[in-house]
Amino acid sequence: MVLLSVVIPVYNSMPYLREAVESVINQTLDNMEIILVNDNSPQLEDEKVCLEYINRYNNAVCNNSAISGSSFLGGGNNKHIIYVKHEKNQGAGAAKKTGINHARGKYITFVDSDDYLLNNKLYEYAVDKLENKENIEALKNIDIFMFNYTRDYNVGNNSNMINADNYEILQTDRYNLIKTTASMVNKIFKTSQVKSIEINQNIKYDDGPFWIEYLLENKPKIYFQKDILYYYRDNGKSITGNPENHIHLVYALRECQKIIKSNMDNFDYIDLYFTTGINGGAVYNFFMLKDKKVAKEYMKEMREIILDDTIGIDSISIGGRLLFKNFIFFTDLDRKNPVRQNIKFFLFKKYLSKLAVFISKMKVKLKKFL
Repeated sequence: MVLLSVVIPVYNSMPYLREAVESVINQTLDNMEIILVNDNSPQLEDEKVCLEYINRYNNAVCNNSAISGSSFLGGGNNKHIIYVKHEKNQGAGAAKKTGINHARGKYITFVDSDDYLLNNKLYEYAVDKLENKENIEALKNIDIFMFNYTRDYNVGNNSNMINADNYEILQTDRYNLIKTTASMVNKIFKTSQVKSIEINQNIKYDDGPFWIEYLLENKPKIYFQKDILYYYRDNGKSITGNPENHIHLVYALRECQKIIKSNMDNFDYIDLYFTTGINGGAVYNFFMLKDKKVAKEYMKEMREIILDDTIGIDSISIGGRLLFKNFIFFTDLDRKNPVRQNIKFFLFKKYLSKLAVFISKMKVKLKKFL
């Protein structure tokens, strides 16, 4: 039985693809498969590299149309490479779904084609914890092995050791959830649980809705290895690497909200995690936007999310007639949620901007009379 399936979506991946694949091939875990999913990348070099890995070994199999193929790595390295190419570009969510459909492993994980793993023993160590062969009570029924990642190259290449004592078992509840991120690349899942979740293929940032739905369906027990074991490369082509793409994060939040609204029985489990995410979207990402048209659309979408009664944000007058007094509070005594005042700051920023414009115009008028 294949222990682990590693899905690598491939699209505009050069010049980093080889580095990503090699970091997986070099893993010490045996009995794993690597699934390369080419989402009809316009970069011909992407397919060339994928076929290079398929054809590197004598027992490689690949059909004439180069749509799919497979190869076993030699030298006693029991790793199976599968290559699948979409006939047309369908997006990252569709590429992940294709990989999931082909996965035969007991566990599954994902690696972005411009990232790489920082420790060659990561997967072996993770599967050992998930399998719990030593029958340790605290490790029974672990659903996910999670680890930290970094966007800092210098940190990533100097902090790649696995410290056996540097972990935490998270029984996911309302407060422990905020220790997790929506990213799929820093988690190793049970494949059976992932296959039951429908990935949204209509949005660019599919991780968020997937994670919300996964949490609500499984309420997982997580082994959290706190070491930095994955290098997440921000480049201008990625959703998070280009601030102007952050509008797609808002669309993802809207999808998350729809999922939560259809699972209101579990709202108290997910509300703090979701409002914390809203805070990040409303405050941090907004101030990174330079394109005025994008910023306007961003504010419009965020306002609709914030004012929806599903997430429990106090109503606030768009017309500026009324601001609740707890706008200035640092905590909300009812839900003990320290982020909501920042969300209200996001809404209030509109009025501060108008005030600044008004003052500026008044200064100009006063100068004419002086």
